[in-house]
Parts: sequence; C-alpha cells; structure tokens
Amino acid sequence: LLHSCDFLRPFVNRYYHALVMLDHEGCGREQESRTILENDIESQLADSGWANRAAAIVIDPELENWVWSDSPHVDSVLGWAGKQPELRDWLKMQGFLSENQNKPVPPKEAMEEALRKVQKARSSSLFLQLAKRVSIERCSDPAFVKLRTLLTTWFPRT
Repeated sequence: LLHSCDFLRPFVNRYYHALVMLDHEGCGREQESRTILENDIESQLADSGWANRAAAIVIDPELENWVWSDSPHVDSVLGWAGKQPELRDWLKMQGFLSENQNKPVPPKEAMEEALRKVQKARSSSLFLQLAKRVSIERCSDPAFVKLRTLLTTWFPRT
C-alpha cells in the first residue's frame, strides 16, 4: 500500500496505465474505508507522475469476495455440483451465510472450508475457472464494478 507509488514511479514514462489492487483485509489501514484508501493511493499515483492514467482498487474485505456469485458455476468449480446439502445451504448451516446475505462472511474462510469439505485443493486455477465460467455482469461488488468500468474505459472495444 505504502510502496506502490514508489514501485511504479520508474515506469511512468514507459507504460500508459498503472493499476494497484489490494485486499482491504490485512492492508494495515482497515479502519479506513476502501474508497478513502483508493483515493489516497490514486492521489499519490497522480503526484508521482501518473496523473489520471492510474487507479487503485481496494477489495473489501478480500479477493475471495468476488468468488461468491449466485452463478451455479461457483458450486461446480468449488466441487459442490450435485452435492447435498447444496453449497449455499451448507454455508448457512456453518454460519458463513445468513438469510439476508448474498456473500458469506468471511469470504476467504468460507471458500477454504467449502473446499476442505469436498477435499478439493485451493489453487489459482480455481480463480481462472471462475473467471472463464461466471459472467462478469453477475458481480455487483463495488470494487469489481470499478475494475470492470475502468478496464472498459482504458481499453474500449474497437
């Protein structure tokens, strides 16, 4: 968090865009909102020469929050297809999800426990499979929406 601008400074004239992404959980400034952190990082990036060519995405609380879509592909990728109880019911029984929630809390621990239950290893390939199979339109997480908007602005379809 504190060193991203220093790290990116040498690349200011070499690349057109820069993106800083981090989990809110464990960033060292959890008492501040994700938007305050994003604004702070973006201000530092602008001051270091990136102007409006750089952005910050703070995922609240952490990347695994993006896993929890209502898509049936989540169950399949996490190894829960055809299992009883169904994944969302199991999450409720384990206390990760209440009736009025769309995403389990905490998301990382919920994912790890769900994988452990079906004896499936956590790996980066799970995120790749989710990215390939779950529509990006289904995710309403504010940080993800910001990322999607940012990327379509920076790299419009031609």
